[in-house]
Amino acid sequence: MNKAPRAPIHFATPNVSKTNLDGGGYLLQSNEVLKAFPDKLSDVLLAQSNRNPHRVFLAERDSALEWRRLTFSAVHQRVLCIAPSRLDQLS
Repeated sequence: MNKAPRAPIHFATPNVSKTNLDGGGYLLQSNEVLKAFPDKLSDVLLAQSNRNPHRVFLAERDSALEWRRLTFSAVHQRVLCIAPSRLDQLS
């Protein structure tokens, strides 16, 4: 079985401060300021769908152990189809 390709993950530099709490606990807090980020995950999906429409976003093995792949564009289109009915269920 072939392994899925993996992109490198870049984590923030560990830079935290520790505050001791009464009772023996402690609070860890990052000293790094968060960069700006989108309000909604759907904004990220839309941006990636526009930037990389044919790039694989989700992949899983099917029952025959073949890869089933969905591109950013395909997932975005599915979300657009599903969202109105989900919103109707909430109201």
